[in-house]
Amino acid sequence: MLANFLSAELLKHSADAIFASKGNIPEKTNYISLGLQGIRFLFNIAVGTWLFYQAKDLKFNRFLWPLFGLAKPSGAIVIFMLILVYECRKTQSENLETQA
Repeated sequence: MLANFLSAELLKHSADAIFASKGNIPEKTNYISLGLQGIRFLFNIAVGTWLFYQAKDLKFNRFLWPLFGLAKPSGAIVIFMLILVYECRKTQSENLETQA
């Protein structure tokens, strides 16, 4: 989310700089854009790695979840957590039924 916010701010700054320089894109803007893309890439790698180890520990598909994390990290985390909550509640209700 931070990278998206910074990208939007960079886009505003870039548009102002392009208009001020009559169409020439300042070199500084290109470097900032590359830096943000690098941060986003590292975030995607971190989420994919985290999902790999979490899926491995929870006996989920440990190769599919990292792919989701690389493609759309924030969506993958939300879906993973929702499935995890569902599985925990299902296990708790099964345990309560066996105790009764």
